[in-house]
Amino acid sequence: MKQLKYPGDIEVRTLVGAMGRTSFETFHEIRRVDEPGILAAEGGAKVVWIDFPKGKSTPLSEDVRSRLLGN
Repeated sequence: MKQLKYPGDIEVRTLVGAMGRTSFETFHEIRRVDEPGILAAEGGAKVVWIDFPKGKSTPLSEDVRSRLLGN
């Protein structure tokens, strides 16, 4: 959206969106610290919680849900 130039400090914000049984949405924003009102980039992703030994998605634990909600 806007080119970032070196040198400069940036701020990256990661926000958690909707949660499902085994996944949650994330949204990201990047801004220069000296231009806080101007959005340079944004994006998002769906994170799927995986049981690696089984190679399958697994339900989010209550601990993970609580931490993502900031509790």
